[in-house]
Amino acid sequence: MMCFMSLLMVCCSQDSLSDIEVKETNKKEIQNKGSLKENKGFIIRYNVGTTDEEKTIIRSEYGVETYKQCSCFDEELELWNFAQSLEQTVIEEKKNTASDDPDLDGLGDNDQIQVQNNIFGADFLNGNLNQALSLQVDQNENVTIAILDTGVNYIEGGFTEPFLYNNRKNEQCETMGSQDFFGWDFVNGDNDPYDDNNHGTYMARIINDNLKEKNIPHQLLIVKVFDEEGKTDVFTILCGLKYILSKPDVDIINMSFGIYSYQELFDRFLGDSIDKTLIVTSAGNEENNNDFLPHYPSSYDHENILAVAGLKDILEENIESQNNANLLAWYSNYGVNSVDVAAPSENYSFVINGQNLTAQGTSFSSAFATYKSAELYTNNMHPITLKNIVINNSVVFASGLETIKYRSALLD
Repeated sequence: MMCFMSLLMVCCSQDSLSDIEVKETNKKEIQNKGSLKENKGFIIRYNVGTTDEEKTIIRSEYGVETYKQCSCFDEELELWNFAQSLEQTVIEEKKNTASDDPDLDGLGDNDQIQVQNNIFGADFLNGNLNQALSLQVDQNENVTIAILDTGVNYIEGGFTEPFLYNNRKNEQCETMGSQDFFGWDFVNGDNDPYDDNNHGTYMARIINDNLKEKNIPHQLLIVKVFDEEGKTDVFTILCGLKYILSKPDVDIINMSFGIYSYQELFDRFLGDSIDKTLIVTSAGNEENNNDFLPHYPSSYDHENILAVAGLKDILEENIESQNNANLLAWYSNYGVNSVDVAAPSENYSFVINGQNLTAQGTSFSSAFATYKSAELYTNNMHPITLKNIVINNSVVFASGLETIKYRSALLD
């Protein structure tokens, strides 16, 4: 099953917000919309302490043709692939056997996930690591924000001052083959997470520009897990997440993407982060009630996850006059139990690659909420404390946001 875009072009047709209860036909339509299923395998996790020799034996028992490892960040995590000639029913039987295997500590489908493609058709230069390093901060200060996305276009993305994380420990893993400077590219397997799509650059610009304007020290750890077409899979997401969680100083993670299938390992790894980092996530763009059809990661039930809906483009001075209207953007997902707050999601404009770009979507809501979370962060603040402070600093509406948990929006 694929995910759905958290970023929309402004030329999309405007539909009305769907009813609180999503009809079964709509549910299936959302789940199957534009499927990218290309699955001839699944993800497994060995028990901690399994030796390389034992792993080889286990793979042989299951008839694994090829496998990928999440080197350096979780040596027990693997993606198993099987022969293309195998029927999917045979692979499902293997997966059912693996679910009861005492040698394994978990498994899941390697579903495909997509954020918005390069909708503006921009031409991209090749990454230049030396140019990126000129935008690396001298010393990490105050708050560190990780962006799990398509990377960042540090050449033509509009960044003029240092903002990239500084990996002061100069960590290097033998199997990675390169020094870790300011993030990682899990698509191409190198230390240059250059954005050839634009989605991640939008997120970085919203976060960085707002914090810079308010003179708040910060740095962004860039983790590229989506390719130039905005595509990835669950295994790549998990590896990127484990990489981020291996850093002891990451305070906030922005996740502007989503999928409508539950992933046990994703859920577990996010649970491991509950005392480490605040997870800020987009609620999704399908007018879906996430209480009825969960959207992940925003619907995982962890206290350190902040799920953010899309707010209409309203001027702060006109807030009172808007109180009787629906204030969610027409496309935004919602849920009185599963979506916490709303944030601005429309009419974001940037100059990237020399082009004036405008787009909308709950990706922007998530990035804006990430900026607000960083603004409110103080040193060594617990993620749940930070989440509560963010919610308490949102504006509560008497009406217009009844379909989200706190009936409130984050505003500047």
